[in-house]
Amino acid sequence: MELHVILVTKYGLFKYNKNLKLNSKIMNTKNIQNLIFGTSHVYLIFLFCVGLVHAQRVDVVDHLGNKSRTGTVVTESISTPTNSKQGDIWIDNSSTPKITKFWDGSSWTEVKPSYQSVLQDDDADTKIQLEEATDDDTIRFDTGGVERMMIDSSGAMLVNTTSKSNSETRLAVWANSSLDSIPISIETRCKADVDYFALAAYRGNGQYVGGIKLNQSTNSISLTSASDKRLKKNIQDADDAGSKIDAIQVRQFDWKVNGSHQDYGVIAQELREVIPNAVHETPSPNEEKMLSVDYAGLVPMLIKEIQSLRNRVEELENN
Repeated sequence: MELHVILVTKYGLFKYNKNLKLNSKIMNTKNIQNLIFGTSHVYLIFLFCVGLVHAQRVDVVDHLGNKSRTGTVVTESISTPTNSKQGDIWIDNSSTPKITKFWDGSSWTEVKPSYQSVLQDDDADTKIQLEEATDDDTIRFDTGGVERMMIDSSGAMLVNTTSKSNSETRLAVWANSSLDSIPISIETRCKADVDYFALAAYRGNGQYVGGIKLNQSTNSISLTSASDKRLKKNIQDADDAGSKIDAIQVRQFDWKVNGSHQDYGVIAQELREVIPNAVHETPSPNEEKMLSVDYAGLVPMLIKEIQSLRNRVEELENN
């Protein structure tokens, strides 16, 4: 336990810290005066302890050794303190972590931080705020008086927005709302000129599924999917893809969002009837499942059909 002593003397105010074994002899005020200072010019001694084990209190002691209780009694125990006075503090060891309480004159009240705990600069326009409202369970980050980022109660991180497109979102990055013409820019950089994955997705067991890779040598990026032989079984030559390719309906259409025209494309609902693995459900803001198409998933079939066509052309040429 560390004993802190503050003395008021004819020469000024002094503070003394020392690790002491607190027993009845050392705690005698006159002994402390003689042991530490060896002087009679001490008018008042303030004693307080750090590293509480039992009930401790702050005492004021005059130069004759007379002391009187003027401060708060601090008790660290499992059982509830008795004969407490208003302002006393109890560190409750009966729970983990320990709970600090104070006696308000009628009951023990837990000491809790304000739900609007804020770390901010002098003019309060740049800050980190814990809970804007009671039980908000949200951390907010402001700069220049504007909320730039938040982490909501689900653990989702939202940048330049306070909402997310669907409940499954864990990271949302929006463009600055006042600069709608500026696209979102998310940068990834590597200090050395080496190939690396700017984004990689893994299964729960750590197995790589796919990602976006930067290729330094060709100054390009690649969208990759896991295809290692060690991940597959029952490997056989694929069937002819001609019938499936013939069944794919290639359409032209206009996009409703901006009226732009697309000359060649497919309709997800139609493609799902032919190649269901190339169509995926995507959550939308209203939680309605929208369909999307993985055009890259059609490439292996196209390769198979090209190979088949080449074989037929070769047969015709040989005959």
